[in-house]
Amino acid sequence: MSNYFYGDGQDLYIYDWGDYMMEPEGLGNMVGDYLFPIGQQLKPGQGITVDVVTNMILGHTPEEAEKYDEMFSGYALLHGSNEDVGGFQMHGGIYKDENGVIEYDITYEWHDIMDFEKNYLTDVLGEIFFNSMKYLFPDRGYTMNYYNAHIIWNNVTTIDPSNAANNSGWFYEYDKSWSVWYREFAYRKLVGWQKRDMSIVKSQDLWRRYFDRLDQYIKEHPEYYDLC
Repeated sequence: MSNYFYGDGQDLYIYDWGDYMMEPEGLGNMVGDYLFPIGQQLKPGQGITVDVVTNMILGHTPEEAEKYDEMFSGYALLHGSNEDVGGFQMHGGIYKDENGVIEYDITYEWHDIMDFEKNYLTDVLGEIFFNSMKYLFPDRGYTMNYYNAHIIWNNVTTIDPSNAANNSGWFYEYDKSWSVWYREFAYRKLVGWQKRDMSIVKSQDLWRRYFDRLDQYIKEHPEYYDLC
C-alpha cells in the first residue's frame, strides 16, 4: 500500500516475490492446468519452448480463504492479473529426459494495475476514504496514485513419475482433480439465497471466466496441447 500512498505512479518491478506468489496452493494448481499437460505429452528426449500469455486470478483452496481474502493483504490486492498491462505470462522450456523425468524451467510474470475494483463496495468505499485522507492531512505527503505492478520470478519444477522423492518445484503435486469442485461451482445454477449473496455471485463469475479462458486457450494452441 505504501507505493499507492506515497508513490509517483511509476511502474513497479518486483523480482524477489517468487516465494510469496507461489505460496497459495490454488495458483500453483492453475499454473499446472496450463503447463502440466504439455510436459505429459512430450516423448522421452523431447523438449518444447512455451510462451503462454493469459489472464489469471490469484486463486486459493477453500482452506486458504481466510488468509488470502484478508482485505489489505498483498494477495487480496493482487486478486487478478490485468491483460491491459501484460496479464499473466509463463515462458521457458519444458523437457522430458530419456527416463521420463519432466523439467519445467519457467519464468513467470504477473502484471497488474494497482487500483480499486469498482465492482466491489469495499473497494469503492476504500478509495473514497483514502482520497479524503489526502485532503484532510495535506502535510503527510499522500499521493494516492495508481500504478502498474510487474512481478517476475523463475522456478524449476521437476516431476519424476517413477520416483516421487525426486519431485521438486512449484506445482509438482499438481492433481487435475483439484479443479473438479471449482469447475462444477463455476457453471452451477445458483438458487435462492445464493443468487442474493454477491460474494458468491462474484466468486462464481471469476471462476467461470477462469475456466472459459483456460478451455479457450487450450483449444487455440494445439502446438502445446496436441503434440501426439
